[in-house]
This record gives sequence, structure tokens and C-alpha cells, in this order.
Amino acid sequence: MKNKITTLLLTFCIAVGAFATPPQHVPGYMGKKLSVGANVSTFFMFEDFSDVTDLIFSTRFSYKTELAATYTVGRRVSLGASYYFAKQKYTSISSDYVFGYNYTTVMPKEDFVDCKLRIVEFNMKIFRRNFLAPIGPYHQIGVGVVKYNASAPGDSIVLVDADSPSQVRGIARIPSDPYSCVKLSYHIGYAAPVFKNCFFNFAFGVNFFRGGDSPKIKTSITSSNYALAMMNKHIRRHNFLEFKIGFSWLAL
Repeated sequence: MKNKITTLLLTFCIAVGAFATPPQHVPGYMGKKLSVGANVSTFFMFEDFSDVTDLIFSTRFSYKTELAATYTVGRRVSLGASYYFAKQKYTSISSDYVFGYNYTTVMPKEDFVDCKLRIVEFNMKIFRRNFLAPIGPYHQIGVGVVKYNASAPGDSIVLVDADSPSQVRGIARIPSDPYSCVKLSYHIGYAAPVFKNCFFNFAFGVNFFRGGDSPKIKTSITSSNYALAMMNKHIRRHNFLEFKIGFSWLAL
């Protein structure tokens, strides 16, 4: 993971070279170029599209907490690094996760599986003309490394008969090592000054989760790839859209 993070960081440093102003000409907001803060991101999604009633009552929210640091490298450009963490609850009972096992058709016994999500991301913000980074409306692009697994890694998922849920048919193991993939993101946002040396941050964006362990998912779900298939699908669904709101402090 360290090699991936280093590669991502170097890529961003090269990418912003054309935008950055020499350090002596970078004023920063109120003379400060480094800001640190935290954001909470969430968005709603639906689990059941059977009818209007099920659609409404299956509405759920997924949350992530982000710790971020941003450094101004030009009048309209800033570079940042973020660490996201979350525990999300993914539904495991659906026709997508019914599969053959030991000559019978099985499904998970529990309705939900808890997933632990960790993301290290590097991003670049480009602010609109007539605004001084890191304050004002902006566009943000980011790339990060994602690690995810069950909240109790190395645990197992009990499989029951799809026709007789009271009958246990087997066990689907969850590896101890976390799964991984790459996150690509785009956000539009606004940083509004409030109090002295502080500002609120609002943003709406989309996230794409690609590569990593995703290619290991086969067309047919089995007990060996079940946990990966389910959690990989749900991190995409739960985190594709997000609204972020947070608070930052101009540190240096």
C-alpha cells in the first residue's frame, strides 16, 4: 500500500506543476497556506425497488468521516491529502447472493454484514477566478487507495438453505487481509469563511471504485468469492454519490 500511495502522491505533484505559482508568490488566504479539518460525507440510497412502499422504507444512509489537510500552491490551486474511515452496514439478503454450494442452493443467514472502510486519498482543488485558495467555489479531483473488509476480519458468514432458512448448509470464510481497490473522484464545492482563520466546507461529488481485487470477482458467486463480491458491489453503491460538510482551520 505504501508504494501505491507514493505513486499517487508523485502523480499529483507532477500534475499540478503547470498550475502552481512559485512559493514566494503564493499568498494564501489571510497569509496562511496550510489548513486542516474534518468532513462528514453521506448520501441516501435505496435497497428495494419492488414498489413505492418498499422503495421508501428501504431508504438508507451511508456515512464516512474524513480528516483532511490542504496546502495552497497557487492563487487558485491547492493540494490536499485525506484519510477516510467508516463502518457501513451492507445488506446480504437478495437474489444476487443466492448461489450453489455443496449441491444445494444457499444464502447468507444474516440480513446484513458490517464492513470497515479505509481510504487514503490525494486531491487537487482548482478555485474559480477572483477567489483565493482555499476559500470560495472550487472543482476537486482526487485519487486514492481503498482498503475494506468485514468489521471482524477473519470471521465467517453462515450459509443457510435458500428454501429452508433454518437449515445451516455451510460457511463462507472472510479473509483476514483486507480487500483493495482504487478510488477516483470528482467534487464541486464551496469553502465559506467563518470566524477568524476558520471556514466551512460544502461539496457534492461522485466516486468511482476500480481495479484492485475487483477482477477476482467471477460471473458465478461461490463461497470463496462471496464476501468480496458482496462488499465490492456495496462500497460502489453506498459511496458512489456523496454530500460533504465540514469545518477547517487555517493553521499556518
